[in-house]
Amino acid sequence: MNVKFLKGISELKAVKTIRSTSYAGMKFYAKHESAFLTAGTIGFSLATTAMTLANARSILNTLDDVKKMLSEAKSSEEKHGIYKAAIKELAPKTLPIIIFQSLTIFCALKSKQKSDKKISEMTDALALANTAISNYRAFEKEAQEKLGEQKYEEIKGAVAENIVEQNPETKANTLPVSTDVSANGVYKYWDNFANRYFYSTMSPSKIRNEIHNLSIKFTKHEINNYDNEGRSIVTYNDIYSLFKDDSLIIHPAGDVWGWYDTEAVSSGADEDAIYVYISPVEDQFNPDHSVWFFDLEGGPFFRRRN
Repeated sequence: MNVKFLKGISELKAVKTIRSTSYAGMKFYAKHESAFLTAGTIGFSLATTAMTLANARSILNTLDDVKKMLSEAKSSEEKHGIYKAAIKELAPKTLPIIIFQSLTIFCALKSKQKSDKKISEMTDALALANTAISNYRAFEKEAQEKLGEQKYEEIKGAVAENIVEQNPETKANTLPVSTDVSANGVYKYWDNFANRYFYSTMSPSKIRNEIHNLSIKFTKHEINNYDNEGRSIVTYNDIYSLFKDDSLIIHPAGDVWGWYDTEAVSSGADEDAIYVYISPVEDQFNPDHSVWFFDLEGGPFFRRRN
């Protein structure tokens, strides 16, 4: 099989992200929290169920096609090309497909209304989405091992650059700021979870160090924060809080997404137990400055069980 065939990988099974819908849902919830936790929430969420099912199946089908291509590849170079193309195609389109769906199931269950059939439909969609995410993560780990750390990081950098290019800064997707954004010591971030830009005086190196320290405390079991299943957790909002900016906090998404202790190292302190990908991307509107791609790589607490 010729590597040129990889150009058609994006046409194998097109995957349309619903990240914009996810962020709109978060904003809607924040504004109408009391009304959102009703049986009507479940009906509202069903609008995304079909999209979630389609996207998840598409990811799984694409991975199947990629594995077939790998099995038929004639050389290591060709296999490397397949890995690179697949990651660039699928990486931006994985976790976003379940953000909104997960939130609506969470709110539906929290509302404690009797809508078993609708909850079941959403749960089925979420289960399929989770399978897609799990399979992609396994493929991503395999690709990292095959390509090596340096090449893998180059691919992630290309993915980050593409996402930023596809999301130019606008008033609608940028958090309001009270400081002069052109001043020295002010950093521009693209938040890949919330689909937004924000500015902070906290540097990328400083936030990495804060996350490093939090990760060590987490694996040493020094964080007194637990979910409904008794697991010690660090939430996305805990990470946002490190910036000392309340406007970054997202409810409920930032409370129900993150990392929990069964994923942490059981012995010793692990600085990477909480992994947040932070990488510079050239600002297309200001080439002399960088946009810092900020990607939280945890997951929803309520989608997995021990």
